[in-house]
Amino acid sequence: MACLSGHKDVFPTKGIRTTFGSLVFKDFVPEDDALIVERLKKAGAIAVGKTNTPEFGAGSQTYNEVFGETPNPYDLTKTCGGSSGGAAVALAAGMLPIADGSDFGGSLRNPANFCNVVGFRPSPGRVPSWPSPSAWFSLSVQGPMARTVQDVALMLTAIAGPDPRSPIAIAESASLFALPLDRDFKGVRIAWSRNLGGLPVDPAVTAVIEGKREVFQNLGCLVEDAEPDFTDADEIFKTWRAWRFDLGFSHFLKDHRDKLKTLSSGISKKEQS
Repeated sequence: MACLSGHKDVFPTKGIRTTFGSLVFKDFVPEDDALIVERLKKAGAIAVGKTNTPEFGAGSQTYNEVFGETPNPYDLTKTCGGSSGGAAVALAAGMLPIADGSDFGGSLRNPANFCNVVGFRPSPGRVPSWPSPSAWFSLSVQGPMARTVQDVALMLTAIAGPDPRSPIAIAESASLFALPLDRDFKGVRIAWSRNLGGLPVDPAVTAVIEGKREVFQNLGCLVEDAEPDFTDADEIFKTWRAWRFDLGFSHFLKDHRDKLKTLSSGISKKEQS
């Protein structure tokens, strides 16, 4: 994989400043690479820099007090999404063919959609995470971003696969992502949901997705309407997110409260003023 890559600024990079989008780490230079960085280097990817992120990757807007705001590359008055917004913008602007990212509540998918590139959230453990303060935690994952599905699959061949440092790592080899996609889909069952059991979905998004249902039917898939019950999903997610933020960042409050944004609301100093 001899190509350029960018690393999200929440992933430690040996000898390269890693700020986590926070003034607390404004001048921090790690002594080790994150596992995902380590694997991309081993595959031949050449790191050209770090990609911007909200503080500690917490937010759907890519803004922090260290590097400022990353706007949408197609319309500078709009957001690029987050928290892997810098990666999505770099891809959309043609600066990079591939970039890594992370996803807790949409951080690989949201900016990719906003910037018209591809972001893929793998299953927990498919791309093992290290270092991590919560190695068994399955809501936050790391994954690939690129301009095409083919490049995402290529990147997965480098970053997926087991590692003893991750207790939830999937043992399956990453080589499966290099296999041809041609297959017979006749009889494959697909549950088709329009709003995931009542969650808010933009009607324009629903209309686009509905227009593609026929594609799966023409492939031979059995497409069946189904609405799962996700009544408590939002509350559950917010509870787990608060626990994870408390575990990872609450100890900074004692000595660095003046350098942190308001964690409970995600409102930055810029937005407060």
